[in-house]
Amino acid sequence: MLPLLFACAGQPADTGVEHSSPSKRDSFDTEGTGETGGTGETGQSWPRCPEEMVAVRDEDGVAVVCVDAWEVHVLDDIAYSAAGVVPTIVVSFEQARAICENTPVVFEGEPLGYKRMVTSQEWQDASDGVLGEGGSEYPWGDTFDASICATTDGEGGVIHDGLFPTGSFEDCVSPFGLWDSAGNAFEWADPQHDVDGAGWLQLHPDLEVREGLVISLSGDVTEVQADVNGVRGEISVDADGRLLIGTSDTTWQWSQGNPKGYLVEVEAPDRFERLMVEVSPIDEVGGDAVFIARTDLDGEPIADKRGGAYYTGDAQAYRTWMAYVGHTYDFKGTISWRCACAPIEGP
Repeated sequence: MLPLLFACAGQPADTGVEHSSPSKRDSFDTEGTGETGGTGETGQSWPRCPEEMVAVRDEDGVAVVCVDAWEVHVLDDIAYSAAGVVPTIVVSFEQARAICENTPVVFEGEPLGYKRMVTSQEWQDASDGVLGEGGSEYPWGDTFDASICATTDGEGGVIHDGLFPTGSFEDCVSPFGLWDSAGNAFEWADPQHDVDGAGWLQLHPDLEVREGLVISLSGDVTEVQADVNGVRGEISVDADGRLLIGTSDTTWQWSQGNPKGYLVEVEAPDRFERLMVEVSPIDEVGGDAVFIARTDLDGEPIADKRGGAYYTGDAQAYRTWMAYVGHTYDFKGTISWRCACAPIEGP
């Protein structure tokens, strides 16, 4: 799911400071009200969530995790979740995770520890309206509708020309009250897996690393493909056994130097087992490039990108379960995120 760039139209709700419909906003349980548990002075049952977060609840209505209701806006290394602000983007997964861990959980004016990045499963549950298996295909239901959120037309055609403030589309909200999880900015989520290139190579005895380059001992690379942002093409093998891939001036991303990505399975490109590589042109961009194995970065986090964006994606990209783990931990793009925390257990 590599991005395609496009361009503009579509009518959101009012884009002033108050974006969401008050009656609809008030219908969501942002503080974890449920059918069971002890009740606090406000009449809401415990456990509960801070006011800027939504409660993902189990089948008994008990809050299991709290997730930021809106894509975050960062000020002074603190991630704020609020309606009516443009989401912060161009922050790497690594940086976004650190910002969440620097953001205090504040409940009724009291600091109670710190947040963390939302996990992939928590993001999906908050977006599809069901804890665990099940839930809707899109945050609003099971049928794609390009008028509901800041998405493309569902076939890759762009109908918006930039990011919207959070809550600009009054119906772009999940059953749990998560706003804008489809479209607008992509969103980081934490799949809770780390890179293990050395382990991946053990599963592929036909491949080895020689002087830093990925080498095929047999010349057969039909089961391996590249998932590297800015690089397209089939993998081949030269007379020295080096894995090669062609480069193109139209797709190469000079802003990040030699791009990093992964070698993955053709049949299972989304598996977490993958080898992090750097693609380096042999002579110049426009010719062949080699794969430099980055096993020195084993242990770095694998990043998950969710939700599609306003400028790219077909209908499938906006589905609640659609994940993309091809970007490395230090990639920066049109990607925001949300933080999460455990519910507040009560007085």
